[in-house]
This record gives sequence, structure tokens and C-alpha cells, in this order.
Amino acid sequence: QEWTTKADMCMALGTSLCGMNADQLVTKTAYRAMGKWNKKVKKVKNPGQGAVIVSLQQTQYDNICTLRIYGKLDVVLSLLAKEIGLTIDTETFQPKIPKEFRVRPDVFLVPYDKNGNYSKTEKTEWDLSDRAKIKVTDGPGKGYEGIITGKNEDGHYICRLPSQREGSPSQGKVLTNYLLGTWWIDSAIHGRCDKLPIINVE
Repeated sequence: QEWTTKADMCMALGTSLCGMNADQLVTKTAYRAMGKWNKKVKKVKNPGQGAVIVSLQQTQYDNICTLRIYGKLDVVLSLLAKEIGLTIDTETFQPKIPKEFRVRPDVFLVPYDKNGNYSKTEKTEWDLSDRAKIKVTDGPGKGYEGIITGKNEDGHYICRLPSQREGSPSQGKVLTNYLLGTWWIDSAIHGRCDKLPIINVE
């Protein structure tokens, strides 16, 4: 919510912008830039402002973006990385976890309370092992319960949960697989986030 009023430029990558709450980051940034348009030449005074939409399909906000690119993300972002001289590490991220944070395989000791909130005084066991029961702590799926069903080929955790697609007829009904990236383990053991995305339930 904070960045809907602060962002000068927003990139929407691969999204259909079909009406989710997060879409307002794109629209509000775009409208803010449109307010700075030079009406005679029909362009933003600062070309670096507004919304950039990159996807293969049309969206309902194509007419308000500053730049519209129809293309595959792999191609577009590779070209962007080359243009700005960015070298991308293609190796799969592997968190380095000190042994004092490892309780047992896929179970970690983290500085969060039982509700998933960061704590300077409490520590809990975060169980991401196969068949562990979990609950979503925030967002459109807050309160939804599910289980961990193993890992994918890159080692990220597969969370089987009711659909969290906001506004969709399937929301809260159809079971869907979501990935919890292994970088969350590194962030969690060091208390880098205010809240864990999922917690364990009995």
C-alpha cells in the first residue's frame, strides 16, 4: 500500500492484471505519470516514470502504460540484463544454515512466535518436512490450512493449500500447489522478516 503512493515506475512482468488488489501499484503509478503528460506531444515528461507491462497477452491497462512490450520474460529480461551490464547467477540458491538452527531435516529453529511474528525473546521450530501441517499468515489466503507435500527439483517446498487467487471462484475451494523458496529459510533463521508466510498447526 505504501508504494502505491511513492513509486515513480512499476514493472508488471507476466501478469494478466485481471483485478487483484496488487494491480493498484501498476494503475496508481501509471495515472500519476499520466498527470505529468505533456498534452501537446502526448508523452510523459520523464520517460522513466509510469508503468511498464511485459507479457504475451493483452491487459486492461495497456492504454495507460508508458511502455508496453509483448514478449517472453526470459527473452526480455535477458536483453535488459545485457543492456545494463548485469551478470546473473544461474545456480540454484542453496541456503547456508548453521547447525544450531537445524533441529532435524527440514525443521528449523527460528526467532518467531507461534503466530509467525518476529520475536526477540521467543524461538519456535518451523517444520517444513513432508506432510507437515501449515497455515497461511497473511494476504488473500490468510487462515487457509494445508500441508507440505515435499520439494520440487530445485529444492523449494511445495505447499498444498486452497487457492489464494483473490476474487476467483476457486478462492478458498480448489487445492493448489504453491512454492516456498529456500531463501525463506535463510531469511527466517536470521529474523529478516516481520512475519513468516506460513506457520505450523497441530
